[in-house]
Amino acid sequence: MGNLEKIASIIKEANEKEVIVKDLEVFGYQYNYGARVIGSVNKYWFGKHEVKEFICPFNSESKNENRPGTIKESTEYVVVHDTASAAPTANSLAHAKYVTNGGGGTSWHYSAGCDAIYHQVPDNEVAYHAGDGLKVPFKLIDTGVSGKCPNPKVEIIDGYYYLDGKKTLILVPKVTFEKGEDGKLHYCCDGEIQRRLAPSDAKEGDELAKELLTRINDQGLRIDLIGGKYYMGPTYYSPSYGYISNRGGNLHSIGIETMVNEGSDLYLTWQRCAKLCAHLCLDNNLGVDRIKPHHFFSGKDCPMTMRHAGLWENFLEMAKVEYEVLKLSKGIEIEFKCDSSLVDENGRVKELPEREQDINYQVTIKDGKDVVTLDLTTHIRGKLEYRTKTDDRISLLGFGTMRLPTIDGKINEELAMDMIDYAYKQGINYFDTAYMYHSGESERFLGRALDRYPRASYNLATKLPLFDVKDFSDVERIFNDQLNKLHKDYFDYYLFHALNKSRFELLKKLNLIDFFKELKKTGKIRHIGFSFHDDYEVFEEIVNYFDWDFCQIQLNYLDTVEQAGLKGLALCKEKGIPVVIMEPVKGGALAKLPSDVRSELDKVNPDWSSASWAFRYLAQYDNIMCILSGMSTFEQVEDNINTFKSLSYFSKRENDALKSALEIFKARVKNSCTGCSYCMPCPFGVNIPRIFRVWNEINMYDNKNMHNWTIDQIIKNNQVPSLCVKCGRCEGLCPQHLQIRKDLERVDEEIFKNR
Repeated sequence: MGNLEKIASIIKEANEKEVIVKDLEVFGYQYNYGARVIGSVNKYWFGKHEVKEFICPFNSESKNENRPGTIKESTEYVVVHDTASAAPTANSLAHAKYVTNGGGGTSWHYSAGCDAIYHQVPDNEVAYHAGDGLKVPFKLIDTGVSGKCPNPKVEIIDGYYYLDGKKTLILVPKVTFEKGEDGKLHYCCDGEIQRRLAPSDAKEGDELAKELLTRINDQGLRIDLIGGKYYMGPTYYSPSYGYISNRGGNLHSIGIETMVNEGSDLYLTWQRCAKLCAHLCLDNNLGVDRIKPHHFFSGKDCPMTMRHAGLWENFLEMAKVEYEVLKLSKGIEIEFKCDSSLVDENGRVKELPEREQDINYQVTIKDGKDVVTLDLTTHIRGKLEYRTKTDDRISLLGFGTMRLPTIDGKINEELAMDMIDYAYKQGINYFDTAYMYHSGESERFLGRALDRYPRASYNLATKLPLFDVKDFSDVERIFNDQLNKLHKDYFDYYLFHALNKSRFELLKKLNLIDFFKELKKTGKIRHIGFSFHDDYEVFEEIVNYFDWDFCQIQLNYLDTVEQAGLKGLALCKEKGIPVVIMEPVKGGALAKLPSDVRSELDKVNPDWSSASWAFRYLAQYDNIMCILSGMSTFEQVEDNINTFKSLSYFSKRENDALKSALEIFKARVKNSCTGCSYCMPCPFGVNIPRIFRVWNEINMYDNKNMHNWTIDQIIKNNQVPSLCVKCGRCEGLCPQHLQIRKDLERVDEEIFKNR
């Protein structure tokens, strides 16, 4: 096989079966931010490798202290960092200038960004970037252990390194506390004074406890197998991060800082850097296994963004592809062609399509008259977010049909059809209904709406209303009625509706699990689940009763401890049960926020709608399969789809803003009633918890009309606050020690008196 064919084979293997799309958190010392990373069609970047020279002055030529001009004894590694600078202006040129202006005493060889790569320190010189000191040179040490495995398991036992269970001759670093030139007590590793000061209770000459010297950085230690014998690079204890790490970073490597500035193309930065790493490895006779993260040399979590996103291994794969092609491509041309407007001239995917699609592209490899052409295809998801938690790929936004638009109490079918059509065409593929929605008409309407699409192109969910079940015959009747109403042969997702303690007991009494397991075997149900409305303890009992395919719970950023809550979501993650979320905007209450609450959110993302904040908060939980929205207007459908097309990582900035908004919400609460009902029953019929909930929520949301129906029910059932005779019984029972009698007077005056 010639070089053309070898290169073709490498590039063909590097074709992305599906383009990487990842929402991640970018870590900056100024702030963190969320970003969506979109990959390329191939792990090989078809762009040209270019480096701009921006060499900083010698210390002797300036007032700087970051380029002594020391020539390295050898180059052992290529070290990848990230700048941890989120500022939009913190690009590669800005960092190149920073180094040439002194770098605060630090330096590195290259600054790599999506726009360009700058070269600040010659490759053969020492730079100050890895955190492993400047006194201990790299050399391989005979471990006294023989073997065959190139990657032996490294352990620390009784102060010695062990390789695949065999004791080496090498002791772990000895760490003591000694006085430095500043007269202060410092960590001292194998006789070398470290910059980090000792703990306040340390004494000169004391040794660090040996149990603290067992943690090896997660990238391992340098072990070379030469002639059947293992050799090890020098190690030390990094007191700043608490890891045993490797020497050779400052004195024997080439350092690269990658940019993470907000607004930049992170993936392009990483692809440029991967190509640079390949060139440096080839130029310095290094294998790609010598490309190491900063963490390898100090235990520092760097490059932090790439590591936390789980993309470090992907970066190494890109570097390996670049390296293998580079070795073979002298005098060879590689041309890329793609007709899709989504892809640039170098194979980068610029944006996501409205709906998922395949992208075809062509790679031509030329050596004079010899030509090899590759026709390759990659798949790219649409803008809408999808998750695969079962055997289905489900749109994260699901269409709930409990609140369809109505005219004179009946479904406005023309508008509702348009809404369903738009949602389907935009990629929503999970539609939820129930037997009793819209007085039984929701299922009929949704069946007709979905009949227009291929059955395998969407997922249909409906529910068994156990509150309408008296005996087993009701179950069979309702289920068959649902199949007929929806015109379907099977349901993708079928739920026991609104399980609580009593309905769960009925489920067990009628042995319904066995019945629905049989329906699943016959193909009439694909997934068995339940929706839930009760306390966490009941939820835990239900979850542990059966190996559920999924479940559905109420959750939003205000109701995190009510019902199943976040605790229930965590339990489902532990049990491997995918979760569907209902009431993400609390029945619409979180879609129209009071101005003072909204202003806190606007400080971070003023372009997000209030509903969008609620959805994005939930999207950060990775065991959520689908978030249902009961949409009743076309505008809601558009806004929600726009949210789920542009989801980005819900970072610390967004979480902090939401916490501030919640504090304002809490300050609006009239009293701190928790709804525990210890005060009930009231001897005179006052529904104290319900009245206080209405009072608090009307004030929280600054919406006097949000509980009109509930208020009318309280009046209709003669449970009003004016019935209070001030007996004080309730106050003696209240664990919150509320002034219930005074508060009932206030709520009567504010809400009930004039109705």
